[in-house]
Amino acid sequence: MYGVLERGKKIVNRNAECASALKAISKHLNLMQHAVKGSDDMTVTFVQGAADLQIYKGTDEKFYPTKFERALPPEDTKQIAHFKTSSRGMAIMWRLLRPEILKTGPSPVSPDSYSLFSDSAGPDQADIHDSVCDKATDRLLRVVIPAFAEELCKWPGDQDVITTISWSREMHSRGINLRHLGFLRSMFWHELSGRVSVTYSETCLRCDKDWRIELPRDSRFRVRVEHEHSEYKGFRLYTLDPSQDWTQNKIFIKEAVNGPPENGVRAFAGLVSKFESSKSIRDSLLVEICVRTIKAIINLHAREMAKTQKIITEKSFSDSFVKYLNLVTGASSESEQWWNNDVRMMIAERFGSCALGETEKWRLNVCLQPHLKYLVQRLCETFCVEMHSFCMNRFFNEPVHFRFEFADLIKLSARIRLNVEPTFHFANGSLLKAEAEERVKFSYRGSVLSHDPIAYVFLFLSFFLLKSFLSFFI
Repeated sequence: MYGVLERGKKIVNRNAECASALKAISKHLNLMQHAVKGSDDMTVTFVQGAADLQIYKGTDEKFYPTKFERALPPEDTKQIAHFKTSSRGMAIMWRLLRPEILKTGPSPVSPDSYSLFSDSAGPDQADIHDSVCDKATDRLLRVVIPAFAEELCKWPGDQDVITTISWSREMHSRGINLRHLGFLRSMFWHELSGRVSVTYSETCLRCDKDWRIELPRDSRFRVRVEHEHSEYKGFRLYTLDPSQDWTQNKIFIKEAVNGPPENGVRAFAGLVSKFESSKSIRDSLLVEICVRTIKAIINLHAREMAKTQKIITEKSFSDSFVKYLNLVTGASSESEQWWNNDVRMMIAERFGSCALGETEKWRLNVCLQPHLKYLVQRLCETFCVEMHSFCMNRFFNEPVHFRFEFADLIKLSARIRLNVEPTFHFANGSLLKAEAEERVKFSYRGSVLSHDPIAYVFLFLSFFLLKSFLSFFI
């Protein structure tokens, strides 16, 4: 009834009832009715949702939609500077805007922005679709996320930010994807690497490190210079000037330095108004980022095991989980290399290059040592792992370099989402069948028969055969 045919050659929208229902849903999500065109179509087709959404009509006269992968509009990848550019611009297929931010937007947005379906409909249509999506992405980056960061600055100081904030709930309710955790973290005040020197009446800061790597070319960000030993007796704030050509040791600012020169002072960068609460917020965001990164690494390892072994058992996953816990705590000899390579690179890939400061990238495990208790707890909750209470008590007393053993793990459960419970039970049945076949293969009878003996007689039959043989001679 609706969607693409023959791999994008044709796009159809045949049923008026289906189109009316889809239009009502699109209006609720603030999606634009737009024109698209397949590669073999002669004219454009007006659709109410994404062109590659497919809707079928069943024998019960009901409509069944499938392929929701691109049901929402994509982010403008050109504006997302903290992520690496994907090959051929394919990030529009998975970096999508959330429905919460679409609903609060001033104008409807097309799900087919930046796609060939939209480009084929003509430049006039494509320009309309893309410009609206540009504005939605700009609103996310320049309004919604900074407003949330400013709101976090007012978090009560007597509450532990790490354990009280649910980042997924808080960000999703505002229409922010969790992949922007790193961008959000960069807005809070953090120390820059190296030291800075200032000179009277100059509109630049001279640094002994290349700050072009650490500072975004954004006039909203400011640099806080700590004048500890001069007549400033405190700090001064300088607004970045991205219009000038920054160099390796010179960053331009909008305000001229008004005071005596000073060399080798500390400097911080940030966007939010409150400096004091920045450290606790950044620590909480770092823990959340690392929990999700390590979860992705463990899941990737489990998928690789399932691919090579064709099946993954509870014992094999438990062994791997304990191994990763020891990498987290530093008990493993490979821990430092794992943090510096695997975790750091995965963080940059999933949360952007701005997620970690230059001073954090090569000492990530040290930065997380004060938060190891919560980090391990979150990993156990995420994978539904129950550890022995005696083990956890010892871990809480001395978390750094604590070594977990397989015996410390009591139970490994499963997290069931949405409607996958029947699949979960089927997987458990398949696993039980495989274990039964394995037991039979390595039982006593299986071991004997594997050597192809000339004869094999059960023990109770052997007794009767021996009795008959003896009675023949007696």
